[in-house]
Amino acid sequence: MAFPVATLRSGQSVKLGRRLPAARRLTLPLCRYLRGGLPPPPAACDWISGVARWPMYANDSLGDCVVAAGGHLGGLWTAIGRGAERIFTDKEVIDCYSAVGGYDPVTGEGDNGLVITDFLDYFCAPGKGIGGYTAAAYASVEIAPGLQALKQACYLFGGVQIGINMPLAWRDLTGPGRVWNTGTGWAYRAGSWGGHSVPLASYEGDGIWELVTWGAVQSVTEEALLTYCDEAYAVLDWDWADGSHAAPSGLAVGELLADWSQMTGQVPPSPPGPPPPPPPPPPPPPPGPVGSLITLFPEVKRYRFPADWSAQDE
Repeated sequence: MAFPVATLRSGQSVKLGRRLPAARRLTLPLCRYLRGGLPPPPAACDWISGVARWPMYANDSLGDCVVAAGGHLGGLWTAIGRGAERIFTDKEVIDCYSAVGGYDPVTGEGDNGLVITDFLDYFCAPGKGIGGYTAAAYASVEIAPGLQALKQACYLFGGVQIGINMPLAWRDLTGPGRVWNTGTGWAYRAGSWGGHSVPLASYEGDGIWELVTWGAVQSVTEEALLTYCDEAYAVLDWDWADGSHAAPSGLAVGELLADWSQMTGQVPPSPPGPPPPPPPPPPPPPPGPVGSLITLFPEVKRYRFPADWSAQDE
C-alpha cells in the first residue's frame, strides 16, 4: 500500500509511512527491566532543545518516516551523549528503507512504508542500521493514563520511537505554534489520515509533549497521545547510555541485553571503551654530526668545523 503525498497548510509536501504488522509479534516489555529503586521520572524533560538540526530525510517524497524517526533519535543521542550530532545522508536513510522494506530507488517501486519493529530489528542488528550506525536493543513501552512509563523511557533512553494513527485534522495542525490535539467529528477519527512514526523526546509539566516530524519540532497533548499513539519503543543506544547519561542502577541493562540476545540470536554490541590515550611525544632528534654548527663564544661569533676535523690535525 503506497502512502500518497499530502500538502500541509504551509505548502510543505509530506508523506506518512507507518504500517502495522500482519500479526502481533513478541517484543521485550520495558517494565521487566525497571527495578524498584529507580526514581520516578522528572516532572519535565527536554532533550529536543539540545539538537540544532532536524533533517527531512526524504520524508517529503518517500514514506520512510519510520527510518527518519530512527535517524532523528541517532542525531539526538550523538548530539547530547557525545557532543557531536550525527547527521545522516538521505542516501543512508533511503538505503536502510530499501533494505528493510524493499523500496527500489531506481524505479520508485516498493515505497510502501515500514513496520516499526521490522526497522528496529534491522537498526539493532550488528553491521546494519542506518549507514552502519546501530543501536543495541529495544523494548516496548506501555501507553497508559498518566504516561508514566513513556516519561520514564523518554528520560532514561533519550526519547522513544512511537507509532501514531494520524487523524486527518492534524494535517492542518502541523507546524510551528500548532498543537496536535483531540477533537470531534470524522476528521479526528484515529487513522483517518494514516499511520506515522516519530521520535517523542520532550515533555512539560502541563501535559504538552514535543516530537520531531518532517524536519521540525511539533507539539502534541498528552490526551492526543493516549488517543492516537498505539506503539512505543525505548531503544538502547551506547552513544547515549555510555555518554553523559549513563543508565541508573534501577535499570537492568544487562538483563535487557541478555534477553535480547536470546530472543534474536544476535550478540549485541559492547559499549565503546574509553578513548585511547594520546600518543607519546616523539623522541628528541639524534645529535647532529661533528660538522654541525657548534657555538663558541656566542657573544663574539660562530664557527663551523668540517666534518673530518679532529684535534690530531693541529
